[in-house]
Amino acid sequence: MPNRITTQFPPSPSSAASETDSVEMVFTPNSSRASSVSRPYHGSRRTSRADNRVTKRNRRQSPGPVAAKHDKKAKKTEKEKLNRGNQAAVMTRMEDALQHYCRWERIEQSGGNGNSAGLTSCKINVLRASEATELFLLHEARCAAIRSGTLADFERRWQQVAEDSLKPEYRPGDGTFLQLPPGEEPCRHEDTKSKECSAHGHSDWRDCRKSRMETLFRRNEDAYIAKLGMTRQQAMYGTRAAPMQARPNVLPHRQSRH
Repeated sequence: MPNRITTQFPPSPSSAASETDSVEMVFTPNSSRASSVSRPYHGSRRTSRADNRVTKRNRRQSPGPVAAKHDKKAKKTEKEKLNRGNQAAVMTRMEDALQHYCRWERIEQSGGNGNSAGLTSCKINVLRASEATELFLLHEARCAAIRSGTLADFERRWQQVAEDSLKPEYRPGDGTFLQLPPGEEPCRHEDTKSKECSAHGHSDWRDCRKSRMETLFRRNEDAYIAKLGMTRQQAMYGTRAAPMQARPNVLPHRQSRH
């Protein structure tokens, strides 16, 4: 039997029924209600996960596309490694040029970072110093070209220098005091867990590069000075007097009074 709830409602003005009239409302219990949505039964959660794994396994790609994707990723990684190596090589040559041409050097890199980068200066400081010196020298040279009426030649020359540096056969340092002699191999660092120079076997590849570049620069510069028939003293100071040598601090001799 359904549950019965009797509720009294006040009569409306137009109703002819008496005030004792009642309205019966019938409610059906929740237990007798049928579900409005039928949900299929998939079994236990463990069974559902197993079914999903089987479905995913069946949808896996064939070995061909998977191998192609892996090969593409490996090529991308190798390309990024090559780009980082090229950038690091340019940075070390910039540091060498600043150190030997300007005698500018900073010892501020940590051991680990300096070993991987090959620098003793921070990268941003090398870039800033190179930017400043390059712009200053180009400005001085351009002003000299303007004064001599050779600005067009100046622009053609330096355009060619910039373009030649992008060619595969370009050899960094050629025509400068940092030009490597034929057959000499530049320093390399291949094992990231070691500091050893891969080209020359030195225990620290930064020290190896710096000492070799110092020797190379001095040898080439001395040869150029000698070709001009000058001495290094003349090259450094010209007709000016050489700097006075520091003298020992000796008190003046006093003659004894008799």
